[in-house]
Amino acid sequence: MLAGGIAHDFINLLTVVLGNLELIRAGATGDEAEGLLAATDRAAQQAANLTRQMLGFARRQPLRTAALDLSVAVRDALGLLRRTIDPRVVFRVTTDPGLWPVAADPVQLQQIVMNLCLNARDAMPEGGTLSVEAANAPDVRPPEVAAGGRTSGALALSRTNAPDVRPPEVAAGGSPAAFVRLSVSDTGVGMTDEVKAKVFEPFFTTKDVGQGTGLGLAVVYGVARAHGGWVECASTPGAGSRFDVYLPRGVTSDETTPAPVGELQLPRGRGETVLVADDEPMVRSLARGALQRQGYRVLEAADGAEAVEVFRREAERVAVVVLDVSMPNMSGRQAYDAIRVLAPAVRVIFASGHQLTDVAGDGDASFLHKPYTPRDLAAAVRAAIDSPARHG
Repeated sequence: MLAGGIAHDFINLLTVVLGNLELIRAGATGDEAEGLLAATDRAAQQAANLTRQMLGFARRQPLRTAALDLSVAVRDALGLLRRTIDPRVVFRVTTDPGLWPVAADPVQLQQIVMNLCLNARDAMPEGGTLSVEAANAPDVRPPEVAAGGRTSGALALSRTNAPDVRPPEVAAGGSPAAFVRLSVSDTGVGMTDEVKAKVFEPFFTTKDVGQGTGLGLAVVYGVARAHGGWVECASTPGAGSRFDVYLPRGVTSDETTPAPVGELQLPRGRGETVLVADDEPMVRSLARGALQRQGYRVLEAADGAEAVEVFRREAERVAVVVLDVSMPNMSGRQAYDAIRVLAPAVRVIFASGHQLTDVAGDGDASFLHKPYTPRDLAAAVRAAIDSPARHG
């Protein structure tokens, strides 16, 4: 179920990326091209975040909740979706001017918004109105939680990241937390009571084969529950549907999502040699181009064993080694151990899509999270070179 749900979300994001790139190749220029590139960048970033979230889920890490602005999540999701939705669908967005932040994981919050909007789109094959509303819900109370942790009349999904999915309570006095409501409604075909009763079940779908996985709303339900919230649905055949997602209010003292930073002006390299070892040719090509543009000399290796051999030949000149953690023949960690025997003070950067905390062993290597950008790589290399010399 998880694999299918992620594939569903990932395909939507790739649709945005590939579609926008095709429009640019077709001749989009000026402001239109800038808008397409910006949307492509947002979709690619979201795909990267989604992948990271799944890696964290596989390792049973807790949700990375922060106090987030729901209106920003709505705006970003609609920015990604507008060009993939039939122009006959009219958007209406309303947000409470005093909207509270929500306590949520930013990646999974985006999943909720996108899946609800895509579900609404699919319910209006001939066009209609898609309405999104974000508002404070100070007076609502969660539905009763029955024995065993199941919310009455709803489906209980995986609780790996939420051993207690009951809504959070305020520490002082134990009163229920306040909630924020995200509402997505459409003017589409609507649902019968029979369909509505099954709408959150994994793999249940009324769409034709190949047009849906039946996991979009199940993912919405599971994410809401994992955050201590819930989902309500109202629908009438021929009169559209409305989904209300309730998420707990965040507090301003919570960790907040950092604001995007501007272009980072890095000191250029002075001809230092960097060895990049990665079993993916496209990643090596990206790294080579990024570092050469910054003034570095680049050596490449396709696996850990080759990295050790290249380093053995060039040890006197290599300033930094960038090692992918997972490589054939010899892993990044094994290559690191062998290289350290040859040159104990060499500077090493591990690169991986997994969030690894013990990869450096004795703590003298740095870590670069994949997918990285040219700027990320150049910054990591510069920081490694400028760090104090280590002695074996």
